[in-house]
Amino acid sequence: PKKPEETKEPGALPSAYEFTPDPARVPKTAAEARRLTRNAALGEADWTAGMVRGTPYETAGTWTVLADSCVWSRSALPDGVLDSFTRRLDVPAQDGKGRVRGSVTVTVHRTVEDADREIKDTVQESFRCPAQ
Repeated sequence: PKKPEETKEPGALPSAYEFTPDPARVPKTAAEARRLTRNAALGEADWTAGMVRGTPYETAGTWTVLADSCVWSRSALPDGVLDSFTRRLDVPAQDGKGRVRGSVTVTVHRTVEDADREIKDTVQESFRCPAQ
């Protein structure tokens, strides 16, 4: 097959994803979840030119909480989460463009329902604290 042309433009996103995990490989313990989160989070080999480690580079075993005041803090993992792991990256300011900070978080939930609840809560937080 013909190799697709490389472009800097984003492609069309699918309207849905079909994925069914192998039940034998789904983490059931915190230790299994830690192995998955560390291996699934993007690392330096996945970055494009110009990206550097953010500070702190890695945060593990805690949970971000958006308070009623719309200020972020970290807390212990909730009961429905086996592990959560974040890596941060920066693209330093250059050529008249400002600094870009990014992060990648991988979370392993105990159940699909716990994961669905987190997604719904995250969407609601964006409405409650639009400046975030």
